[in-house]
Amino acid sequence: EHYLGLLNDKTAPDDILPAAYFGLGNVYMQQAPAQTNSPFAGFSLALEAFARVTQFTNSPLLAASWGRIGDCHLQLGATNTLSYDRALEFYQRVVDAPEGDVAMRAKARIGMGSVSERLAALRSGSASAAALDQALGHYLDVVTGKLLRPGEVIDPHWWKE
Repeated sequence: EHYLGLLNDKTAPDDILPAAYFGLGNVYMQQAPAQTNSPFAGFSLALEAFARVTQFTNSPLLAASWGRIGDCHLQLGATNTLSYDRALEFYQRVVDAPEGDVAMRAKARIGMGSVSERLAALRSGSASAAALDQALGHYLDVVTGKLLRPGEVIDPHWWKE
């Protein structure tokens, strides 16, 4: 209600809107699945909120929003496997973003590994093995520090994950 109140307040300063949309998206993602025919509705609502953040191209939350969009698509892949491709696309945006910090990039690589694992489960034979190899590569990029930029150190939380 707090975020919706801010977003519906026509006198709210524009510079708080990205944070309000980002917060709203996180709330939607954390809500328990609805007792309806659409248990993934929260992820769809969150996608809309995070997409609104990306309209503010100079927002410091831009790369984080791409990551959260990837997280939503990762979950929505259970209902439509095309969402896995979208998840990979948005995770890659985080990895490539100059403003993304090491924790964001590591989280995105872990997400990419999760997508690859889920795709492997849907495939068989050599296609499944190739997807598992991709997953391993994403995870190793985090563990070995391959995604580090000069002056950065491995994020302990994501290294553990």
